[in-house]
Parts: sequence; C-alpha cells; structure tokens
Amino acid sequence: MEQPKRDATERKLVIKSFKVAPKIPSNFLETTWNGRLLHALNAIHDEKPCEESYERLYRAVEDVVVGNFGNELYEKLRQCLEARTEAVAKELKEKCLQGGSFHHGSSFKKTSGNSAGGLSAFSSEEEQFLKFFVDDVWETRVKQMMLIRSLFLYLDRTTATVFTKNASLGASSDAAADSAKEGGREMATGTNDPTSPLDDDERRRRSGTDAVTTTTTTPGSRESSNKESSFKLPLWELSVQQFQKQMDANADVLRKAASGCLRLIEREREGEKIDRTLVKRFTTAMETLKRYGGGSNKSFSSSSFPSAVASGQRNSKKRSAEEEEEEEEGTMMMVDDNKQQQLTPKSPPPLLVFNFERLFLENTARFYAKESDKRFGITKKSASECADYLKHCQTRLNEETLDRAESYLQPQTKLVLTKTVEKALIQDKKLEIIDSSDEMLADSAKVEDLKRLYSLLSRVPDGLKLLRDQFTKRLKFVGQKTVQDEAADCVDVLLRMKSSVDDIVVNAFENQRQFSEGAKVAFEMFINTSKNNRIAELIAKFMDEKLKKGNKTSLSTEKDLDEQLNKAVALFRFIQGKDVFEAFYKKDLAKRLLFSKSASIDAERLVVGKLRSECGANFTTRLEGMFKDVDVSRDTVRNYRNNATNNTAASVGGETKADVDMNASVAEGVDEDKSKRTRKKSTSIITKEEGGGEALEPLPPKPPMTNRETFSVNILTAGFWPSAAKLDVVLPPELQSLRDDFESYYLEQHNNGRRLAWQHSTSTCVLKVKFASGTKELAVSLAQAVIILAFNENDDDTNDDEQQHKQFTYKELKEKTNIPDVELKRTLQSLYGGKYRVLLKTPMSKDIDEAKDAFKFNFNLQEKLVRLKISAIQSSTQASGKKRGAGGENGGDHPTTMEEDENEAVRESVRADRFHQIDAMIVRILKTRKKLPHPELINEVVAKLQFPVNNQDLKKRIESLIDREYVERDKDDRDVYHYVA
Repeated sequence: MEQPKRDATERKLVIKSFKVAPKIPSNFLETTWNGRLLHALNAIHDEKPCEESYERLYRAVEDVVVGNFGNELYEKLRQCLEARTEAVAKELKEKCLQGGSFHHGSSFKKTSGNSAGGLSAFSSEEEQFLKFFVDDVWETRVKQMMLIRSLFLYLDRTTATVFTKNASLGASSDAAADSAKEGGREMATGTNDPTSPLDDDERRRRSGTDAVTTTTTTPGSRESSNKESSFKLPLWELSVQQFQKQMDANADVLRKAASGCLRLIEREREGEKIDRTLVKRFTTAMETLKRYGGGSNKSFSSSSFPSAVASGQRNSKKRSAEEEEEEEEGTMMMVDDNKQQQLTPKSPPPLLVFNFERLFLENTARFYAKESDKRFGITKKSASECADYLKHCQTRLNEETLDRAESYLQPQTKLVLTKTVEKALIQDKKLEIIDSSDEMLADSAKVEDLKRLYSLLSRVPDGLKLLRDQFTKRLKFVGQKTVQDEAADCVDVLLRMKSSVDDIVVNAFENQRQFSEGAKVAFEMFINTSKNNRIAELIAKFMDEKLKKGNKTSLSTEKDLDEQLNKAVALFRFIQGKDVFEAFYKKDLAKRLLFSKSASIDAERLVVGKLRSECGANFTTRLEGMFKDVDVSRDTVRNYRNNATNNTAASVGGETKADVDMNASVAEGVDEDKSKRTRKKSTSIITKEEGGGEALEPLPPKPPMTNRETFSVNILTAGFWPSAAKLDVVLPPELQSLRDDFESYYLEQHNNGRRLAWQHSTSTCVLKVKFASGTKELAVSLAQAVIILAFNENDDDTNDDEQQHKQFTYKELKEKTNIPDVELKRTLQSLYGGKYRVLLKTPMSKDIDEAKDAFKFNFNLQEKLVRLKISAIQSSTQASGKKRGAGGENGGDHPTTMEEDENEAVRESVRADRFHQIDAMIVRILKTRKKLPHPELINEVVAKLQFPVNNQDLKKRIESLIDREYVERDKDDRDVYHYVA
C-alpha cells in the first residue's frame, strides 16, 4: 500500500472484504450431526458421560446454525427426541400393564425404595407406579431436556419460533429453563472450537439473525427447506408436546399415576402421613404437560390444542374477554418477504384430554359425601352432635384450603376445591344442619357454635336465608311458650331472652340486618298474640316494681336501674297495643306519685322521656300532666300551711284503750292534738277541672304542730289521672273540719269557677292504736279508718271495760259511715278476715250476714311489727271466676286483694276508649270519602288505627254506628256504606 506524503492531499483508507467467502463443506451438517451431536444425545439419554466437552458441542451447534443449516438441524433433533419419547412411552405402557413391583430400567434413573423415612409405605400398585413415573421417568426427562436445551441453546434462540404470548411452563420447568439459559450463556462465552471450519470473524458476520425472531435466508439459499418448515417450537415446548402426545395416546399411564396420587391424598385425609413432595412433583408435572386442569396457564398447548383446553375447562367458570384476547394473540405470526401470514395451529387429537384436577375434585366430592353421610346422616341430630359436625366441617375446610391446596396443589385449584368441599359437607346437608341446630339458635351460651354455623352456611347458596327463617321460627316457638305460661311473670324471662338474642345477632351473626329483622318479627308476633294484651300489662308492672324499689343505696344500683329500664323500653317497642301499656303505667304512676312510693323522681322523668322518644309527645301528654299536677299541689299545700292561723279540728272525746293518730297527707305528715288522747293520720285526693305540672319530690315530714301542718291534699286534673270509684262517706268531725277548711281556702284563692270533687276511695290514713301488746301504727284506707274510728267514740255513760266490749251490727256501721254495701263488706272483710284481724266478727264465718253479724274491736291483737299495713280485699264471692292473689292464709278459698278488680277496670276502660276511637275513625273516613265498600273501609280503618283490631270488632262498631244513624248502607249494595250528614 502506498504511503501518503506529508504534504499531499488527505486520502480515505478503504478496507475491502475477501472476494471469495470460505466454503462450507457440503457434508458439514451430516458430519457434525452423526459424528458428534447424535453421540452426545445418546449419551445424555443413556445417562453416560459425553466424549466431548459441552462447550465444544455448543460451538458445533452454533457453527451449523451460522452455516444456514438451522432448519435441518432442528428437524433432526426433533426426530431424535420423538424417537426417544416413543421409547419412554412404550416402556411406561409396559410397566403400567405389567403391575407388581417396579424396577428401574436401563433408560431411567434408579430410585431408593418406596417409602420415605417416617412415612407410610406405598400400600398399592398405583402408588408405586406414581413414584416410578415421577422419579424415574419425569424427573429424569426434565434433567435430560435441560441439558439438551443448553447444548442446543443457539438453535433454540435463532431457529425456533416463540409463537405464544404468555408461555408458562410451571414452577419447576421455569426454573429449569432459566438455568438452561444461564448455562447456555456461560458456554457461549467459552473459547472457539478449533475444529470448526469457520473462524470467529466469519461466524460473527454470518450470525446476524435476532435471537428472538424467525431466521431468514438469502434468496436461493435452502429456499425449499424454508418452504417446507412451518413453525418451530422452542426446544422445551417441543419436548413437552412430544411427551404430552405420547401420554394422550397411552392414557392408562396417566390414569394409573393419578390413581396413586389420589390414593395418597385420601390416606392423608384419613390421618396417615404421606410423602407430600411426591404429590407436589406429580401435580407440577401435570401442570407442565397441560394435563392438570382447564385452568392451566396458557402456553403453546393452549394455542395448538384449543379444544383440549376447552374439554378441561370448569363449567362453573367462564373465560373472560381478556383471556380470549390473549389466546387469540397467542397464535403464531411468521414473516416471509415482508408479508405477514397467519398459520393455523394443528388440529387437536380426537381423544378426550386427561384432566387431573377433574379427577381430584370428583374423588374429593365422593370422599366427603361419604364422610358426611357417615357423621351426619338423614336423621335429626342433637344440638351437641350438630356442634361437633360444624367443628369437623371447619377443620376439613382449613385442611383443604389452607394446608393441602397451598402445599402440593396448583393455585387455580384452591377456589374450586373449596366449593367442592363446601358442597359435600355443608350444602348437601344444610337442611339437616339447620334442623338439628334448632335448639341452640336462641341460646347465647352457644355463641361460638352459632358463629361457626353462620360462617359455614354463608358459604353456600340460600344458607343464610334458611338460617334466618329457622332462627325466627325458633324465637317464635320459645316466645309463645313463655307468654302462654300464665303462672309466672314472664317479663324477666323475655328480657333475658331479648338480651340473649341481641348477643347472638351481634356476636354470632355479625349484626346482619336480616337476622335483627327476623328477631323483631318474632318478638312482635308472640308479644302481640298474648291473651288480653297481657305482656303490655306485665311490662308496665315490671317498670312499676323497678321504679318503686330502685336506686336508694349506691351508684351501681342506679346504673342497674337505668339498664333494666332500657331493656323494658326495648321490649315495649314490640307492643302494638301501646294504649294498654299507657293505661296500666298511668295507674301505677298515679299510686307512686300520690303515695310517695317512687324511688327516684329523676328515674320517673327519665322513663317518660324514653316513652316520648319512642311514641311522640302526644303519648306522654297525660303522664307529664300528672307530674305537673303534683308539683302544683305541693305549692298549694305549702301556701295553705303558711296561711294565717290554725283552724283546729274538733277533738275526739271519750276514753279508749286505742290511741289513734289521724293526719291527712299525701306526703307523709303528722298531726297531734296534745289536749286529746287520740291522734289521726289520713290521705285525701281532690280532683279539679284544670291543672298540670311536672314531677314532685315528696314533702319532708313536719313536726306535729297544727291540723294544717299535717293535712296534705293533691289537686288533680281529671283528664290526666286514672278515674277512681266515687265513695261518699261520713267523715269523723275532725276530718270533716279539715276538709271544709281547705276547700274554703282553695276556692278563695281560685275564684274562677273551679270545682273540687273529693276522691275518698283513694285517700289513706295512718292510725296509731294502743293494743294490749303495745302501740301499733295501722296504714289503712280512708274507709277502713272511718270504720275503726267508729269504735273510738266514747259515750259519757260507758266505762273502759264496756268500751273494750263495745260492738256494732252491720246495719249500725252502715248508718254511721254511709259506705255502700259492696265497699263496706269488702272493707270489713279486710279488717276481720285479713292477715291482721283488727276486728272480731260474731259469729265467726267467712261471709257477712247483714242481719246477724256483729263486730267489735280486737284489743288483744298480737303482732311483733309496729307498723301494720292492712290491704283492702274483695270477698271470695266477688272474686269467683277471677285470678286470686297470694295474700290469703287459706290459699284460693281466702279473700284476695282487689288488684285484679282494678286491672279489669283498666282493661274495660281501654276497650271503651278503643271503641270510641274506632267509631271516630270510621265516621271521619266516611265523611271524607262519602261512601266506601266494606273491604276498603276495613283496610283503611286498620291502617290508620294505632292499635291492633280484628274484623269482628270493626263489624260490630259499624253496626253500632248504623243503629245510631251515623252511617247507612247503600240501598242497592249492602256492602257499601254512606256517611249520614
């Protein structure tokens, strides 16, 4: 080459290539294949050492591909692998048909025994065959293919076509492929093969093809070979496909291996310990072969054999549009002369494709169906047996989903396995489970079992609906049984039941609305179907007892009282006939306010506030008016006591062994006339036409000073308070003077036309009497006090002995007191026939003979107590046919208290009030609508009334309105009613 001169013009240096490329021998492919590569393949398959190093073999493959013999080499390798695969399949078939013990063949790796240390030995031929298949066949083939792929990695990367978008080989195959790729890279970086006919520069110049795209050839260079080739699978996929085809053609092999695997799993379910790694390797092999299940990951098989995938697809799971799109994109595309041509995958084999997952799920369903029949047959089980079965179901589900599915099954099996176990253990037995769990559905002590029951039934269709229906049915049964027991006060039982049900709904049923609604329906049903609204009465009485006995000691009892009242109000919500509750609660509230029996005025106000929150202000208007009346009465009495001078009542004359102290006071007070031996205590109630007010604290007792200081009156608005029976009685002079004095004072203060009506039937007194055994205080009604004071009258011509033996006939007592016969007989019976016999009757008998009986005071009464409360009672004849109290000494034959009479009067008042409301509602509706058919009128009345009513009562009220000419029937249609203006 001529050297340029320093001062000459600059020239470019041009390097030219060789004019003639090195010639590749025509027999280069055959020589390399037969002389080197085939020997290496045979050695690998026979598990013998190779004569050449793996690096030189890798370079030989690279030289063949660079020399444009890639397609021919790929075909030779494919045929070699296919022949070896057919040999393996043939031997597997022979082993499968042979049975008995399995010995490793010349082509397979020798394994060590049939059982792992500490594990159960393989007890069946199928299990032995499984181990042979996995260890001697599959694992050996995987290792061989990884080595072969490493040697032919250059061919795999340049000639084979990766036509599936998301190729996935399973966990073990991915790892093996990665390691093979890494091994190929290491071999590719070694020194050149000195025997190669091409030097490094030429090899690099000719290897200009992309490793991941389809190789192209120059025009005229093996064009026929390229035309004959369609698409070429990567070597690993090729190997898997070949083995897959052979297994499909010899389905008995996979079936027998799968049987061994299923038997191992079944033995583990029965409590034995097995080799889990063996099962895991088998399921991984099935996943790699795309014979695990329809949900396997996509690879070349999902494109090459679409029908095979479809046959294994689970019916319950639809393929998404994204999956179908990916599958469509997985179809191979090849480039030829800048023109895209879509190649159609090969048709699937006509055989049914083996599906291990389907076999596994069928075997699982049979196993658990048999187990559920054995442990929980068709006959009803006890609650404890049901609880044990639920625990077993939970354990089995945990074993399958949290242990077995995670340990050796493929991830896609977990969901369908869970559904299979749920169906066999729960869904197919859900009716029997619910039926057997009936007894524990209302038992809060079984919350954990109920929580488990809820959790399991929530897994199956309609499970929670059936559980809710059974829960509601059970509550109705228990509730009806409770309210039908008239011998006991069932409110405490219902409160405990309500608390238990709330605990179950919150803690066991996750506070689901459907269960709380079911509990509400049940409570409303059995509470409102009780006879004569009994539950409403009992709740009112329960509150009365709590408010009388409540919270005088400590803060803890105050909290307990508030908690008890909240529970009672919660029970009150279920009552439809709230007017019954209001009537009884008002009756008891009146007694607590008037007789200072309330434990806490704050608690009284709290309850009224709760009722107002539940039912509105209209419901509590009269109750709040009662508080206001008592409050106004307290101010009135205070002003009366402070007014001017005392008006001393006439004293009781005469001498007697009984020292009687009489006082008129609602809040306790004492009156003492120091100049006389007789003291008196009483309570009076006055009603007026107007008034109102809020709660009242009882008046503190005042020291005995004057009659005004000891006389107390409540002025009550008639519309707010429960009505009382009218009692006209002749008062003793000292009481009459006090009454006249207060009436004059009150009318003088209120000169607006108000009228006072004295209610002596609710007045009370406390008499202090000297008996032979000592001084006693008698807490009595006004009628009882008037009768006792009649024996205190002392005539001038009688001595003490005559006074003690003084007696009156029935007619004489009636003339002195002016008490009606019914009330007089009842009052006398309470004095001579009750627990404390203050009077003695002659002759002794249970009933009163108006013509013959005489009464005298019992000065020899022997009682240890100082204060004696004498309750007013009704005679046994008056009590016939009614529920008797427990106050008598002789059981049912003894006179009972008058409480039942009061309750019956309240019920009658409620019925009368309801009739008035029904009449008003019918007239109001017809006045608006002018005329209505009978069904429409009934429906509209029932919808607008705030208490339950039956059609028979409505029909009677309509007839009553027709008789009173408020309503008339249509002349042409008697089922149509008209309003009469």
